[in-house]
Amino acid sequence: MKSIIVLLALCSLVTTNAARGADARWQATVPPVAKDVKTWEAATQRLRDEGYLFGALAVANHLISLFADITSKELAYRTVIQSIDAGYPVPVRDIFIPGDLDLALGEGPEEYQFYNSYYLYKAILSEEKKAGHWATFYYDKIDKENFPKYIFYQAVQAYSKGDLQGALDLLNKALGKKLSEQPKALVVKMTRMLARIHFEKGDYEKALEIYNSFLLKLNPMQPSDWLEAAWAYFHLKKYPEALGLLFNLESKAAAKEFSLEKFNLRSLVYRSTCATPYMDALIESFEDMFKDILDGIKKGDPYEKYPLLATLELPDNAEFNQTRQVVNGLREEAKKTASWSGPVGDLVKYVYRTELLIQQRKLKSLSGEALNKIAQQVLLVSEQMRFLKFDIQRAKYNPRLVFQPISEEKPRSTVADGVRPDEFEIRWMQYGDYWLDERNKLKAIIVDRCYE
Repeated sequence: MKSIIVLLALCSLVTTNAARGADARWQATVPPVAKDVKTWEAATQRLRDEGYLFGALAVANHLISLFADITSKELAYRTVIQSIDAGYPVPVRDIFIPGDLDLALGEGPEEYQFYNSYYLYKAILSEEKKAGHWATFYYDKIDKENFPKYIFYQAVQAYSKGDLQGALDLLNKALGKKLSEQPKALVVKMTRMLARIHFEKGDYEKALEIYNSFLLKLNPMQPSDWLEAAWAYFHLKKYPEALGLLFNLESKAAAKEFSLEKFNLRSLVYRSTCATPYMDALIESFEDMFKDILDGIKKGDPYEKYPLLATLELPDNAEFNQTRQVVNGLREEAKKTASWSGPVGDLVKYVYRTELLIQQRKLKSLSGEALNKIAQQVLLVSEQMRFLKFDIQRAKYNPRLVFQPISEEKPRSTVADGVRPDEFEIRWMQYGDYWLDERNKLKAIIVDRCYE
């Protein structure tokens, strides 16, 4: 009997020591500055007021994890929804998993927005988790007829099923609501989707009207809008305008987003106009930019050796792109808030430091596969441009072009000469063969040489 008691005591001691070891290794200690909920509230309010979206969302995440009281949770979810509505660029749906608020609809546009948004995100999350009963429960709380964010979600669902016209009708319905009371980021998302659907339907003029009248006038600019509008110009065979919009991607405003797609589009423009010298110059500039990377791929070097790869946007790397965006956003905001003093300043520094550690580890775990995809895409674009150059050279020996007489209907002149009688166009040369008109639009000077 005594031996059994001794054995149990030893087991208890081992278990206790193991637990202590687990505590020391896996459990974080919250610093004293992070224990006062009032400090969290003040930090949240200041970050929200000054527009630090990444920090505000990180604070909200910590609030949900550390505090169980309803007041803190409601503050956290208000912050999350306001950050989304202010343009937070990364999906944060999972943050609503622990949400257990029982909200009553208050008065005013802000309360309407919070109430319906909270239950919409809970409904979508429940639907994704195959919890149909809870999805129905949350959907029933939403103003389905008038809430633009819900109608937009329906449009996204229709689009994902290939119902372009249905998605278009829903978007127009959502945009027909009181836009002055809607978050700007939501209006921009809906409008951008509207332009993309018109593009996919082949209504390039309608798509361009949306880009030129609204999306290309936003401040700050979304560099991808230049690229998407350029594709519409390309399909309309307005090659100078397409190249001009791509030229915007070389500006400082687009420096944070580097897309290989611009090389593909420029190559297609040069092929369409048989612009062999321009194609040669493009290939040369591409290989100068990526020479070390292309050589490294052939030699089997680790991709981490080339920092440029990690800055390239690739749609297949959605999670990697989003995590990198969060890391960059947190770093920038941490620098700007480094001078904050007092308990709020200390708490904000703690949040940025811990959140950066989490996101950097996540980014590192995703980088291997992501860099491999990017490296393969760089190699593919390099080879594609060489094949396109071959197509240009072959086109000059196409009998349908070689033996086609030059007529007044198809003169050898600038590609986009089709100016309507009620329009006029002024051109003057600048360095790089680009010109700038009064509406801040760039246009390249390029000649169709396929008939020479």
